[in-house]
Amino acid sequence: MGDSNLRKQEQLTMQTERELQELAEREGHIRQLENDIMDVNQIFKELGTMIHDQGAVVDSIESSVECALDNVENGTQELRQAANYKNKIRKKKVYLAIILIIVISIILIVLFNH
Repeated sequence: MGDSNLRKQEQLTMQTERELQELAEREGHIRQLENDIMDVNQIFKELGTMIHDQGAVVDSIESSVECALDNVENGTQELRQAANYKNKIRKKKVYLAIILIIVISIILIVLFNH
């Protein structure tokens, strides 16, 4: 009976050691999981900071695009106005040339008739 009790005690000891080893492994896995969760949390914080920083850059780009659009619209308006002035000047030159031809013709007619 002494051997039987000793065997039972050895079996209990071995089972207890196995259970302790399993618990230690579980604890290690839980600690690793905790570290992984902390890493993911840090990544999300960094991602949030990057998104915030890039939001400012996007706002700056949007402002620059709006400014460029205003400049293009103003430039287009100025080009139309310049084309209008050019047409008016061309018409004035044509009228002036016609008047000049008429005046020269009158002078020539007067000179040759006398």
